[in-house]
Amino acid sequence: MSKYNTTKIIKNSAYVTFLVSLVGYAIFNSRIFIAGPQIDILKPENGSTISESPLIRISGSARNISFLELNGKRINVNEDRKFDEPTLLYPGYNIITMLATDKFDRIVEKKIELVYIEDDLNKETGTEEENILEIGTSTAETSTSSPSSYLE
Repeated sequence: MSKYNTTKIIKNSAYVTFLVSLVGYAIFNSRIFIAGPQIDILKPENGSTISESPLIRISGSARNISFLELNGKRINVNEDRKFDEPTLLYPGYNIITMLATDKFDRIVEKKIELVYIEDDLNKETGTEEENILEIGTSTAETSTSSPSSYLE
């Protein structure tokens, strides 16, 4: 009888070990679904002041997502789960909003607050486009004068 009980104990222990392993494996792999969508914004830093150019690049990574939006516009994520998207800043205080949605419609929102200060050199001298426009306007004014003014 001892032999029968030993094989029965070993057999039941194997079943229990298999079931515990199966449940553990299922819980381990479901951590992705349990965690929900995640966004990590690497650049620019929240609260930073930008003065070089109003066009900046928002870069970072996103995990467990179906969709990713930057200020209401869907953006793409590459195979490495990274994104790098340009956006334009207004002069002064800006809030950039990122939304990530997973396949269970769970939403995570991240906000970046930035301050854009226009460069003083661009204000004083004007941009190159403005200078070209002024030159074009002044030549247009001289060429449109009437011929009768030259005769007098």
